[in-house]
Amino acid sequence: MRVLDNYGIEEVDLTKAITIFPNPCNGMFTLSNTSAKIIQQILMYDLSGNAVLNLREGDLSNTDIDVTDKPAGIYFLRVFVDEKVITSKVIIE
Repeated sequence: MRVLDNYGIEEVDLTKAITIFPNPCNGMFTLSNTSAKIIQQILMYDLSGNAVLNLREGDLSNTDIDVTDKPAGIYFLRVFVDEKVITSKVIIE
């Protein structure tokens, strides 16, 4: 889906362009980015707010992420793209 701003310039809806699969996962998941924007950083937090993963190596679009060393539970991913932050929930079984 594309959103037009007040000037009629097309802007990609990043919440639709960035997907996580499979979710729930067994410790491995893929972060997919169908936009032309570059993902600069990925942070993963547990429910207590502790950062348990911090990736910032180049363009992280279409990245396989290994979290097999993390206990099962609910986590939040913060994806940093072009001065915007997208937050998604990830479940590790």
